[in-house]
Amino acid sequence: MRADLHVHTHASSKPVYPALKRLGCPECFSAPERVYEMARARGMDFVAVTDHDTIDGAMELVERGCDGVIVGEEVTVHFPEDQCRLHVLVWGISPEQHEQIETLGLRKDVYAFSDWLREQKLAHALAHPLCAQNGRLTREKLERCFLLFDAFETLNGAHTTWRQRELVERLLDSLTDAKLTALAARYGMAAPAPGSSRKARTGGSDDHAMLSLARTWTGVPLLERERMVSPEVFLRRLMAGRGVPGGAEASAAGVAHQVATVGAHFYSKRFHEGADAHTQALASRLARFAGVEARRPTRKELWIEAIRRRTPLSRRRSLPLTRALRECLPQALEAFPDLRSRLTPDADGPPMGEHERMAELFDSLAPKLATALAPELSRALRKGDRAGVADVAMSFAVMAAAQAPHVGMLFYQNKERRLLDELERSLDGARGEREEPARGLRVAVFTDTLGDVNGVARFVRDMAGQAEASGRELHVFTSTRVNVEPGPNIHCFEPVLARKIPRYEHLEVVAPPVTAMLRRVDALQPDIVHVSTPGPVGMTGLLAAKMLRAPVVGVHHTDFPAYVRMLFDDAALGQAAAKLLGLMYERFSTVLTRTRGSIESVEALGVERSRIRAFTPGVDVETFHTRRADPAVWRGCAGVSPTSVKVLSIGRVSVEKNMPLLEKAWRKAHTELVARGVEAELIVVGDGPHRKRMEKALRGRGAHFLGFRHGEELSAIYASSDVFVFPSETDTLGQVALEAQASGLPVLVSDRGGPREVVEDGVTGLVLPGDDAERWAGAIVEMVVDGERRRRMGADAHLHAQQYSRERSFQDYWMAHVEAWRGAGVREEAVATPASLWRSRPLTPAR
Repeated sequence: MRADLHVHTHASSKPVYPALKRLGCPECFSAPERVYEMARARGMDFVAVTDHDTIDGAMELVERGCDGVIVGEEVTVHFPEDQCRLHVLVWGISPEQHEQIETLGLRKDVYAFSDWLREQKLAHALAHPLCAQNGRLTREKLERCFLLFDAFETLNGAHTTWRQRELVERLLDSLTDAKLTALAARYGMAAPAPGSSRKARTGGSDDHAMLSLARTWTGVPLLERERMVSPEVFLRRLMAGRGVPGGAEASAAGVAHQVATVGAHFYSKRFHEGADAHTQALASRLARFAGVEARRPTRKELWIEAIRRRTPLSRRRSLPLTRALRECLPQALEAFPDLRSRLTPDADGPPMGEHERMAELFDSLAPKLATALAPELSRALRKGDRAGVADVAMSFAVMAAAQAPHVGMLFYQNKERRLLDELERSLDGARGEREEPARGLRVAVFTDTLGDVNGVARFVRDMAGQAEASGRELHVFTSTRVNVEPGPNIHCFEPVLARKIPRYEHLEVVAPPVTAMLRRVDALQPDIVHVSTPGPVGMTGLLAAKMLRAPVVGVHHTDFPAYVRMLFDDAALGQAAAKLLGLMYERFSTVLTRTRGSIESVEALGVERSRIRAFTPGVDVETFHTRRADPAVWRGCAGVSPTSVKVLSIGRVSVEKNMPLLEKAWRKAHTELVARGVEAELIVVGDGPHRKRMEKALRGRGAHFLGFRHGEELSAIYASSDVFVFPSETDTLGQVALEAQASGLPVLVSDRGGPREVVEDGVTGLVLPGDDAERWAGAIVEMVVDGERRRRMGADAHLHAQQYSRERSFQDYWMAHVEAWRGAGVREEAVATPASLWRSRPLTPAR
């Protein structure tokens, strides 16, 4: 026998969610008779209606003579000492008993309410036990609840996530009579009766919109030869511990769709009739996704509205989003025939009831809409049409607002995260210094660059690979149109919108699908969020950390203020960039640097020294190795001589990488080398806005620009060259300097920035003034001419690089996250009872 033991009707008229409360919107519009019909149609033997603090909805069904109705109520009660709010489901309650709750003042005193429940022998359960109604639920309050209530709702279709369900089950399984007796003594409460540790368990949908109704339930087995029992027998067996919760767990998408459906009902009743015909047409179509019937205008009304909008004095105009929706929604629905079939009135619930599929539809629709709106924005900007720009901006704002319920519910479902962590630790027997979770630490890395050819992308890929190889849980989140090599811990999302960066056409700035990324990271439930870059994806990481109440760690990969200052030759812009980066780092619990010299740079951004930590840089010493040398690699590089001494530069060809200095230095060096009769060439791998100018300036001077090279070819180019030059003053490490040394090349680096720390001056390379082209030219000539010195320094460079293995770097990197996680936890005060009191027995299935 099955019953959905947690269902609402329009009698739950007081809004619970703050957004609905501000609008004066009821929390439910479901008619009791429709709730009854759908519950029975979906296989429920009994229909329990549990409206908030009222039994009016259930009594409507009783008065209509409906069979199998369980009169219930979701009662709001409080701890008198601090007003911590609880919701308790009560079933089989009579109108007289409902009145007693009010007249006896039981809502204000949960202790008195508990005594009353037992006196009245009413079936009950603490609803969604780990959901903090007003932010005051604590471990101590939950321990008191184990003494106060005989049943717990372990599966709630709107609030119980997989983690919450597992945790509640573990807590209940860990209870013993002795433990309850110890709790009663600690809190000065009445000693529990023998056998009180065996708590009944229930499940219900907590449906407010007829979307999840009867998708979560409680089953009670029948005895042999029984075909049916009365509601009273069902409840009696339930309280005896024979109930088995079943069905769907909660999802943020499901709750968001319930809120959106309630909002659609509210719009249709309050605003729809006053809207113009075009708005009614679109709204009525969209409302069908929520199962809301809204009046559709006639063709005549639409025709008249179209004429009105064309009149010169009319101020009515459709948003570009309206046109985009008409065009894109049918296209998107083609991939979701199951949702399209639910738009018919006779379907088993509207499309909104298929929560995951609707989320997928929205994810596929958003990029289509953004792509359709982008040309409208470009056209309006080109024509100087301010109204047109405002319309497109409003369209994007409406798209963002449409995601608000989804994002809001993700935040809402994670509001108890710290309480869950505390309970989990108590069950695992943790004590003293904050230890890693029993399952191991879980880290989510957010990066704007992963498939690109740069040091940051290579570093993130290396760390992801090392994590997988060592069994650590590190997941990388990015959003890009660049091809990203797939992996079990790589999560790449299609951007909502992507545009080339002016002057950096090989790079893109993207608008990531924020909601989809937050849903994925919510399912992962990481302990630490790592923000690798300060772009849109990095900002999404900060939002995820706020949602999860998780500490933030990041690496200061790039000196962006210096980049901006050099790129635009504007000190004020550089200062503004420093201010913004400092504001971002305020949210970080730890800022990592890959060299010690970068610590001062981070401090200059306003970060306290105690929050900055340097960790060991790393390089793939197998991929970048002297044995990768292959002279044949030059055959694929047009114009490169196989016999020349090759001076190699790898990286972005741009002003902020100090490439103008290398341009000047090579001009002088090449002139000197030609005069000495020495054949030498400059090999530039990479691309960037300065490339064309540099190519033109060095034409006929032995310079070859190869563009991007990857994989084995790149390794061979490194190892088959002779000298490496890297004049950047803005890099915090310069990964290429490590890769060159591992490949057996002496390296020339600037005396500013991080690369100088990974070079032994005079042993594995030279550290030179970053603004002295003469010194660079002289050093290049010396290295090219003195082959013996060059080879000796190259051999020393190869040996020097071995200490920077990826394995060693990853271990240091991982420990930095462990330390940050420990430091972020508030030291718990010693409790009167040892933590072992809550150590759980092995997890058992729901009874």
